[in-house]
Amino acid sequence: DAAVAAAMAVLDQEQRTRTTVRPTALSPREREVLAGIVDGLHDREIAERLSISPRTVQSHVLAILNKLGARSRAEAVAIALRNNLI
Repeated sequence: DAAVAAAMAVLDQEQRTRTTVRPTALSPREREVLAGIVDGLHDREIAERLSISPRTVQSHVLAILNKLGARSRAEAVAIALRNNLI
C-alpha cells in the first residue's frame, strides 16, 4: 500500500542492501511498538493499545531506532519490513 511504498522510498538501494537485522534484535515489546508504528499510530495510540504510558512508548521507539540503526520512524518501518521483523 501507499504507506509501505513511502517507507521503502526512505531507504535508497545501497541502504536496503546493506541493512540486515536479526529478528531477535528487538524485544517482544519493541516489536509490538514497531507494529503500532507500522499501523500509523501515534505514541498515545500505541500506549493505549499496549496499556503502557506514552513515555514508555517513546523509550521503546528510541531503542528500536538505535537497534535498527534508523534515523526516523519511516526508516525503521522500511528496515523492519525488509527484514521481516514484524
